[in-house]
Amino acid sequence: MKKKLYSVLIASIILSCNLYGQTIQQPFNWDEFNKKATYLSDLQFSPDGNHILYSTRNSDFDSNKWVIEHHLMNISSKEDSILQFDQKDVREIKWSPSGKYLSFLATDEDNSQIYVQEYSTGEVKAISNHDTNISRFYWSHDESKIAFISRDIPIEKEENEKFISAFEVGPQGYLSDHQYLPSHLYLLDVKTQNEERLTKGNWTINSGISWSLNDEKLVFTKKTDAYPSRWNDSEIMFYDLATKSLMPFSKNNKFEFDPEFTPKNNQLLYWYKSDKNPAGLTDLYIRNEDNTSVNLSSSLDRNIKSYDWLSSDEGILAYGQDGTTDGVWIISNEGKIRKASFSNSFVISSLSINKNGEIVLIGSTGNQPLELFYLKDHSSTPIQLTHNNDTFKKMKLGRVETIEWETDLNLTTDGVVTYPPNFTTSKKYPLVLLIHGGPTASSMESFNPVAQEMARNGWIVFQPNYRGSNNRGDSFQEAIMNDGGEGPGRDVMEGIEALKSRGYIDESRIAVSGWSYGGYMTSWLIGRYPDFWKVAVAGAAPIDFTDMTSLSSMNLTLRHAITKSPWVGDNYKDHYNMSPLKNLSKIKTPTLVMSKVEDQVVTITGSYKLYHALLANNIPTKFIAYPGGGHFPSDPINRKDVYDRWISWLKEYLN
Repeated sequence: MKKKLYSVLIASIILSCNLYGQTIQQPFNWDEFNKKATYLSDLQFSPDGNHILYSTRNSDFDSNKWVIEHHLMNISSKEDSILQFDQKDVREIKWSPSGKYLSFLATDEDNSQIYVQEYSTGEVKAISNHDTNISRFYWSHDESKIAFISRDIPIEKEENEKFISAFEVGPQGYLSDHQYLPSHLYLLDVKTQNEERLTKGNWTINSGISWSLNDEKLVFTKKTDAYPSRWNDSEIMFYDLATKSLMPFSKNNKFEFDPEFTPKNNQLLYWYKSDKNPAGLTDLYIRNEDNTSVNLSSSLDRNIKSYDWLSSDEGILAYGQDGTTDGVWIISNEGKIRKASFSNSFVISSLSINKNGEIVLIGSTGNQPLELFYLKDHSSTPIQLTHNNDTFKKMKLGRVETIEWETDLNLTTDGVVTYPPNFTTSKKYPLVLLIHGGPTASSMESFNPVAQEMARNGWIVFQPNYRGSNNRGDSFQEAIMNDGGEGPGRDVMEGIEALKSRGYIDESRIAVSGWSYGGYMTSWLIGRYPDFWKVAVAGAAPIDFTDMTSLSSMNLTLRHAITKSPWVGDNYKDHYNMSPLKNLSKIKTPTLVMSKVEDQVVTITGSYKLYHALLANNIPTKFIAYPGGGHFPSDPINRKDVYDRWISWLKEYLN
């Protein structure tokens, strides 16, 4: 009897230990994620379809740098090796059309040049010796030539003029300290290494280059000058190598983007805004052999992020925002559309198809960090190839779901909700809004470490998609035009009401936060609804729309909410009414302000205005500025520091 009882006790202990081991998970570790997470990018199949190239990026907190490695994986054996290069700053790795060479850009003593590595022997040599940096390059189909793009050299000044530092200002950011120079097209003979300049002028190339099947023509888009703010002024041009002449594709001198010759029949695939509305979707067109164009995506009414060519004559496999995941569509050359079977399974950052129809993609879900996946064809189930981030997937994460609600536009919108790991409907939780920028972007059900860290702190995190977001079709995206604050603000508030109706939101502890246009929406909401919020964080907020149209590097980029200049007629009044400026004096919410000092996209001037409005009205505030350029800190430590301060500020008032 004692022996039997002893056996039962041992079995119970073993069972308890097994259950304990299966169910206990480590909580999400924010510090570990920042130090050890792997980001994947630059995915492409080899021409023979047997290998894939991709890159990984990891942080090195000791040096405060990113460590980038370039991988080569055998698609059959799944053997993964890291490519080794002796050159500095290797980037733009691509196969030659036959796969004989791996080619890339790397930095020599002064400039970036084109290198080729013979795949069979591993021998590497530089094949260009250009005077300035080469930014991009493109092989001809017969591998005899490479077209490349490079920026012009400043005109050398003579005698005393060389000490004159003045320059003519164009439509550029107010922090610019030099003349903007155009980029032009060159041709490199791979065998002789001789180069020839093909284009010149004040205009600039602003797209990639595509070769015709017979290698007789090149196609690209050009802008009237080198200033990035002229985003709309983009037109498709052909360059005829035999006649050495440029020819426009059409009579449209605006809204044409990223042309590409089709790989089988030399037709032209390109992007165009047929309605000329800078706030809406850009459609994908194909020019047929009879010189008629077909809009391939108008009936889809979704934002296509990218595409790749199918191996058969089916057309393209396109993917893009469709609600809070990515739709995947098979689009024929005639414009017939059907969904792929794995549509809406991931948020996709990159996708490639080989000649056998096999697919690899880099994707993420709400509880799955970025990894590489394989599909036998577009009707197959994805298989995970890499496991770089499995540690974080196995941590105790907050559940992620999509909610929908009706707007006063009679259109449905959505948002992503991340719950605390031990969430129960019987408790009340603080609510934190994490508002996306853009505004032409969207919050998706991808893995969001910031939202997971906020949820770990016991907060429900809400990422709303307001009008102007690009995941619900053209009408919803265009609705932000000349209504940058009031309409999107109502969409956000209605989303909060939808969450509050579920009964588990602590209405006395609601926070709002965001960066860029998310910072704008934060500033708008705390001024427009001053008694609603417990705490706020406004990062890189475009407080004053006149700053965006005068001081920013995007000053002539009239799109999204801003489609007209404030300096024409009575437009200033409309810009003021759309700007958070209108309600800064009403703010009561403790607000953390952050910005980059030399941000050319959203100038720091807006953050100063918000900060001084808060100071003048005795509202608790801090203003944190990060030196240097860029729209967001690019190094690992300062990127993490932004969110550390963000979350600490919220903790101070929510907990």
